[in-house]
Amino acid sequence: MPIADNQKFTAEVQLSGTISAAGDMVRHTLAIFRYRRGNGALPIAKPVIAAAVAAKLKGPWLALLNEDYTLDSVDVRIMEDPSDDWYKGTGAGFTGPGLIAGDRLPPQDVAFLLLKTGFRGKHYRGAKFISPMSESDTTDATADLWNAACLARLATLAAAIDDSVVDADGNTWSPIVAQVSLIDDSVIPWIIPFAVITEVRIKQSISHLTTRANKVSVY
Repeated sequence: MPIADNQKFTAEVQLSGTISAAGDMVRHTLAIFRYRRGNGALPIAKPVIAAAVAAKLKGPWLALLNEDYTLDSVDVRIMEDPSDDWYKGTGAGFTGPGLIAGDRLPPQDVAFLLLKTGFRGKHYRGAKFISPMSESDTTDATADLWNAACLARLATLAAAIDDSVVDADGNTWSPIVAQVSLIDDSVIPWIIPFAVITEVRIKQSISHLTTRANKVSVY
């Protein structure tokens, strides 16, 4: 049974995208962001949340990625409500292609962002694995590192991830790391443990995410 708006505090937002095939296979990616509002006094609407997050993240997200990437939708659900279905924001304002032209790197070659909070331990930090990146994001002298132009775009995205979002209903949503494994689901609404993100750190070297590697061999 749906819960009341004044019991809804935590929004999970995912950027759902597609990496087109370049000789192998199409890949579908999800980038998950979580936000917490400070009080339950105002009403909330998932389309309004999706629009606010898209306005904050879409620009720097697409500015970083290769043209083989397409942002297909910005999706939102409320974490306190186990029956809540995803709202999928599509169309103008929500979708678009990656903006870096040229050859891309393999999807498993990713940029890595570390999300830090004011607490220590594995439950209080998060990460973002970002691809497809482009061959132009590296240079010969430092081929194993992102170059200065790429790091500048990563810094713009990191700043956007670290920012609060204000939606059209007046709710202020702070970016958080949610301790998903510690959620108390014995009651409804669920109790979502969280810590507010205080810093987003950029890894300068290229990372590798095996789950985005080829699923089949091509001979």
